[in-house]
Amino acid sequence: MIRPLTALSLILPLSACIPPPVPPGAISGTPVLAPEGCDDPAIRDCRLRTEIRYRPAATPGVVWASKVYDGAPPDGTTDGASIPEPFWGLIGHPFTPAFLRPAILHDHYTYPENRVRPWRDTHRMFHDALRDEGVEPVKALWMYYAVYTFGAHWAELVPGEGCGDGCVQLQDARRYVLSEPARIETEAAIADLWQVWRILNDPRRTTSLDGPEALAGIEALALARHPDNLFLREGAVIEQTPEIFDWIAARGYDLIQVEAP
Repeated sequence: MIRPLTALSLILPLSACIPPPVPPGAISGTPVLAPEGCDDPAIRDCRLRTEIRYRPAATPGVVWASKVYDGAPPDGTTDGASIPEPFWGLIGHPFTPAFLRPAILHDHYTYPENRVRPWRDTHRMFHDALRDEGVEPVKALWMYYAVYTFGAHWAELVPGEGCGDGCVQLQDARRYVLSEPARIETEAAIADLWQVWRILNDPRRTTSLDGPEALAGIEALALARHPDNLFLREGAVIEQTPEIFDWIAARGYDLIQVEAP
């Protein structure tokens, strides 16, 4: 006997393919990594067999999701959390369970082809996910400083036209994507990170280590310690000026031109 299709019978197979909604402040998905032993300190090159999803409580309308490895790296891969080796005994190993899901999401959205959200939002997501995984505030804040200051940065570089004091209007002309690679493993970064760890653990510290004020404080600290970094000074969109191009040329950064709409 052939039974007629009903609306319900059509909906059920489709709904089975849709991931269940993630409540605010929750991370879903159990990391399954391959091949076996890929999290070894000498390897740190894992492929993801499962998807991770996250909805930060601070931005409940936004969901972050990783991808399963499909044979086209770097999508679907992770090397764990961005922690220089000298800090493994103090902070934790890059594949520490509480760090892993935030790191998988952070890796996905910092790969050049997946930079669909501003770099500040991406690094903040990493911090919020760490806290939601139970990472203590001082460690999460230090890890946030590390990626905020020395992680990947990207911005759209657009031409502008002055329109008064402090005012600029965008022109329909050539636009570029400017990016800066991660520098967490450099000697300069490691020296700076040791100093920031001492600052965060100073017993005389009176400011909070958790909440929006703490994040704003870390961002201000990064700018105070690295005032010459264009990305820390500017937003997700940067106006083209001769000074900006000089800054880019001095560092040997590449600009990728974006076709005008």
